[in-house]
Amino acid sequence: MNKTENIFNLLNMLKDNPLGLTDIIKEFKSRHKISLSRETIYRYLRVLQDLGYKISLINKKYEISVTNLSSDCVRKLFDRNPTVFNNNLISRIKEGIRHQLEAVVVYKSPRYEKEIKLNVDLLDIVSIKNKIYMLARDCEDKTIKEFRLDRIAEIKLNADKKITDRKNLPIKFIVKKELAQTFYSPFVNSTGKKLKNGDLEFEAEVHSYFRAKKILAEYLDQVVVTGPAEFKKEFVQTLDKMRGNYR
Repeated sequence: MNKTENIFNLLNMLKDNPLGLTDIIKEFKSRHKISLSRETIYRYLRVLQDLGYKISLINKKYEISVTNLSSDCVRKLFDRNPTVFNNNLISRIKEGIRHQLEAVVVYKSPRYEKEIKLNVDLLDIVSIKNKIYMLARDCEDKTIKEFRLDRIAEIKLNADKKITDRKNLPIKFIVKKELAQTFYSPFVNSTGKKLKNGDLEFEAEVHSYFRAKKILAEYLDQVVVTGPAEFKKEFVQTLDKMRGNYR
């Protein structure tokens, strides 16, 4: 069953009765024999809103106001290039990063059934497990957070508020020659040089050691962290904890 049919079936479900998120998942499983995640349901609801349907959340149940259940209405989504919104979003994020502007992001978190609004310092755009994320620092609690691009409803740049306290941390690491030919450094201000044995040595800057550890650990024994001492120590401690999970 394709995306268009799933959205059309969701329309019919909500037309019959208001349903909560768990109920929608159960209905898809019982009626259509497919399992959908919470994130997928959220995306389908946003698609319906984009198509002009009014969706309300009342007592934790979704209600929809519809006058026409033609599948042609759902197919309108595919009349436009689906990458246009993401491309515009990425351009806006890059503009904010370049000029160090504070931004307001409206985000649909999978942990909540409503959109949340945050003031953030835009840091980077990264790829994690084949999905694109925006990396940003919450201006309120100062923590660095990941925002999946397809869950971002809106981003507004504030030209009057420039981030002046942003500081990057330096890191150094070596990529083994087996990986070197296909490796692309995801970090900012990254420079690499080829060593005599075919390995690549990189110097780069990161917004937090936590994010750097998360990215480099994915390459297992193909990456060796060489500095600075503080980051190397943190990285080794993380690997020791991982090894301890298998004892």
